[in-house]
Amino acid sequence: MAVDALREMLKAAPPKQIVAAGVPTFWRVAALALAVVAVVEGGFIGWKLLGGGRGTGTAPGNVRLDSKPEGAQVKIDGQDNGVTPLSTSLSPGPHVLELSTGGEPRVIPITVNAGETLGQYVELSGSPSVGRLLISSQPAGATILLDGRPRGTAPTELSDVSAGDHELVLELNGVRIRQAVSVAAGTVTTVGVPMKAGGIPAVAAAAGDAAGTAAPVEPTTGGLTVKVPFEMQVFEGQTLVGVTGDRLVLSPGPHDLRLVSETLGFEKPLHAEIFAGKTTHLSLPLPKGTLSLNATPWAEVWIDGQKVGETPIGNLSLPVGPHEIVFKNPDLGEQHHAATVTATAPVRLSVDLSKPQQ
Repeated sequence: MAVDALREMLKAAPPKQIVAAGVPTFWRVAALALAVVAVVEGGFIGWKLLGGGRGTGTAPGNVRLDSKPEGAQVKIDGQDNGVTPLSTSLSPGPHVLELSTGGEPRVIPITVNAGETLGQYVELSGSPSVGRLLISSQPAGATILLDGRPRGTAPTELSDVSAGDHELVLELNGVRIRQAVSVAAGTVTTVGVPMKAGGIPAVAAAAGDAAGTAAPVEPTTGGLTVKVPFEMQVFEGQTLVGVTGDRLVLSPGPHDLRLVSETLGFEKPLHAEIFAGKTTHLSLPLPKGTLSLNATPWAEVWIDGQKVGETPIGNLSLPVGPHEIVFKNPDLGEQHHAATVTATAPVRLSVDLSKPQQ
């Protein structure tokens, strides 16, 4: 086989060859030959992140990006693509989105399928995160105060409630009910309040407020934040409870959760103890995957700002997730690419520095 012939050629190689570029000509030729043979035999799957095509499908997929606020800067695989709202075609396979409004970008790995349309909505930090609050009373018609502000009568739906904990007060026929509610960004929280059982007469409650003896509002939920450098889904059983980066509203007590990223081939169990009125903060250690790199004719390589060596580089261990890769050649300049390392399979990236980057 051709691979066996190359091995014999490498064994017979002269011990030293010095060239001006710093890498022996023989070893460059051998490395390129190995890459070509591996491609022919199916052992090396090179994919260019820009213009080279991903996945096995031939038809491009479509991606629709929306954000709050609109006008967020969009990068796809490290390249500027305009601002939201944005519709674009992408080659099938994994891609890395970065959306920002001038602050810390939101990094989201996605997978595009051939011929399909993928919609992605992102609420960015720096913009108010809001949810909806659906309020009803039994009987209907109770006056609503949310954080001390009149908000109409029940039943009603409030669509501009900031994420977090709030004080809800309903008054009807001389009865006042206080209740703590928690609202998660992008979700609907439903509250139904019976106006008889456990009610406090409105006049007595007002007198108590004036005397500084109002009944305290007992929180009924707690929160959870999970710190990871990219967005993942959080499940409890088969129920999606939110995504990392958002404050998740959960009932007090123990919770056995799953963190999932299909794009990264990643799933990990996570146990959390939730306390009423408090937010639990957890960080997630990331597993590692492998990345192999090659360049024509050759290149120095930087990953996430750190130099890692010269091509060819095989089976480099990196945390799963998106990474920025820079290939540099003193005669041919440099190219910037983005790659998403997964937990399930090695990622291989090959570039041709003799051709302009698409």
